[in-house]
Amino acid sequence: MDSQDAITAVADLELSSHHLLQHIFDLLKKFPYQFPTVIAQVARKTDATFWRFIFSLAGNATMLFEVSIVSSTILFAGNRWGKRA
Repeated sequence: MDSQDAITAVADLELSSHHLLQHIFDLLKKFPYQFPTVIAQVARKTDATFWRFIFSLAGNATMLFEVSIVSSTILFAGNRWGKRA
């Protein structure tokens, strides 16, 4: 495998990963009250360099935070404030 083949393979893998994550996020969006909490938990455990990518798929971070506040499903440091699931 030459360097061009390796570059193409990496690009294909990145595109495939992006496509898979988009499908996962689309599924999660069908659960609007849990979606912001799940995204926050994923982002919290992910290196900050990937946050732009995560929120490009998940949506605006500020909007997700506001939805969490309005729906009383926001989590702070492992403690749940608001409604109990």
